[in-house]
Formats: sequence, structure tokens, C-alpha cells
Amino acid sequence: KKQTETEMRKKRSRPEEVSQDDDVDDKRSRPEKVSQDEDVDDVDEKMNLKPKSKKQKVVQEKAKPEKKGGKKCFPEEKEKTSDLISKQIKKIIRSATNNPDDAKKQDLACEGLRKYARDPESAAKVFQLGGLDTIVRAMKAHPDKALVQAEAIGTLADLVWVDSANNGKQVIDEGCVDLVSAAMERLGTHPIVNKLGCGFFRTLSYDADTAKQVQGSGTAAVVASMKRNPRKMEVLREACAFLQNMTVMSPDLARTILKRKRGESEESAIVPILVQAMENNPKYTELQEAVCGVLSNVALTNEGAFAVAKTGVIPALLPLISSEDNGVELKQSALSVLKHLAVKDDSNKEAITGAGGVNPVVEAMKKHPEN
Repeated sequence: KKQTETEMRKKRSRPEEVSQDDDVDDKRSRPEKVSQDEDVDDVDEKMNLKPKSKKQKVVQEKAKPEKKGGKKCFPEEKEKTSDLISKQIKKIIRSATNNPDDAKKQDLACEGLRKYARDPESAAKVFQLGGLDTIVRAMKAHPDKALVQAEAIGTLADLVWVDSANNGKQVIDEGCVDLVSAAMERLGTHPIVNKLGCGFFRTLSYDADTAKQVQGSGTAAVVASMKRNPRKMEVLREACAFLQNMTVMSPDLARTILKRKRGESEESAIVPILVQAMENNPKYTELQEAVCGVLSNVALTNEGAFAVAKTGVIPALLPLISSEDNGVELKQSALSVLKHLAVKDDSNKEAITGAGGVNPVVEAMKKHPEN
């Protein structure tokens, strides 16, 4: 049962265009990409290390001159702007190349390149002029500098975000997956490095080809980061978005999510960590929805449904459905978990009814008769 990110975005932004092929009941859930205008981070504003969303291109019927500052602006000026962007990128790269041992210069170079990762055209220039090589050299030269690693990872994420298929392939071919994984492990509990590391893998998970290439190493890095940072909600949110996508691409990954290393306690497993995070942050809607998305996908297997139900999550899901403060998307995600648990085991049906789960479901149906 899969639900692609594109189909989910259609439902949320333009529900009137949903087709019969978009049946929610026959698909897994996948998270939306976060738009540039959405402020969901409480990270240091100076760093501003959040992947940007894709922007729609506006196709003009004709290239007409525009009045700008009292003068007409012709298409030729676009080429001048493009040349200016190239000059700025070259200047940033030259500064980094001339100061390989200066961590601050490398940090500023990555930060500067990130400004040109906001649209496909500018991002393409970053690749063409050697920006990716500059980022890689910075990460290798300063492995223990958290700020350099964070800026570099954030820039890589943005470059992939604006063109997942093309830019993602180049980033993978350059060995960036191993660099990011190593940084996350080396700076194991650094909140920004690990959040952005999970976000980097999330950007790669929206394209089928790049997702396939990071299926093993990416999943391992993200799961390990979640276990090291069980109380860092921003890390868990980005990690859950990645895991939702990957369990759509490969349902067998649910076993990887459930797997515990020898000597690990049940409490340190991923599902209990997520349930605990959900219970401890009842007002953090985006985290709640992301966790429910992962639990819903994991619960599609018998083993997964058993692991999810074993945490006692059912009573925690009911307030998400009944609360007047929660949006439709969160209620849908919580209902999806309950549905998958009920389908897999009769004891889960009894647990749902025993916890008083029928009434919140019926009330949700009454409050949203057109949904």
C-alpha cells in the first residue's frame, strides 16, 4: 500500500483534482517536501541550514522588455545576470582554493555556494564551475569542524533539492554519501550536523534512482543517527521523512528499521523511540505526522504491526484523531496507523476498542464528511 509524495501533494494543495488512481487506501504514505516559505526550523538563523523546496518555473509566452528603474530591461540582461552569477561562483571557489587550511574560509565558501542552490539554473552553474569539488575538499580537509560539515551538508542538500535526479546522481558519484555518513557518525550527537545529514538523505529519497543507491548506506546512517539522538526532535523529524520515502521504495526496509543490534535494549529500538517522541511532544504537529507516517508503513507487515502495537501506541493515537487543534493530515496519518494495526491482528482490534477508539473515529467521520 503505497502513496507517492507527488500524489500526496496533489491531495493537499489541489484536492479537487484528485483522481481515482490516487486512492489513499491502496498506497503507502510519503511526506511532502517543505516549501521555502515554511518556517519549521528552530536552528540558528545565521546558519539557515534547511533544504529549500522546488519552485515552479514560470514559462513566458514572449520575452518582453520590462521597465525597471526607469529603463527597459531586455532579455540580453538575463545573460548579463547569468554571467554575474558565474563570476560570483568563481570568486567563491577561488577563495576556498587559495585557503584550503582556513576552516572559516571553507565555511564561508560553502555558505556562499548555497546561495546559488536555490534554482536549477544557478545550481547547474555550481556544478559546471567546480563547486561540488570545492565542497568535497572542504569536508575532507576539516572533518572535525562541525560548522564546516554542517554548511557543506546543507549546501549539498539544497543542490539535490532543486533537481533531485540530475544533481543527486552527481553528488552520489562524487562520493558525498560516504562523506555525509561519516560526518554524522563522527559528530554523532551534534544536532545540526545530524539533522542536516538526515535532511540530505531525505532529498535523495524523492527520486527512485537516487533512493535506490542510498537504500543501504543511507538507511543505516539515518537509523544510527536516530538511536544516538532519541531526544532531538528536529533530527527525528527529518529522519522520519526519509524513512517514509524509503519504505515506499522498498517495503523490506521495515525489517531494517525494526532490527536491533546485539545488546541493544527494546527501548533503544526505532519504533519505541518514535512513540516516545510522539508522546513527549503533543504540540509538535509535523513530528507527530512524520512519526505516524513511518509507523503506518512499518505496520503493513506482520512483524512491523506486532512491534508497533507492542509499544502501547494505540492510546497515544486517539487524542491525535479527536483533538480540535489537529489538522486533517495528522488525523489521516493517525487513522492509517490504527487501520493497519487492526487489519493485521485481532488482538489489536480488541486493544483499539478497549482504549475507546471507536468513538473518536466515528466523530472524525462526522466532522469531515466530505473528506
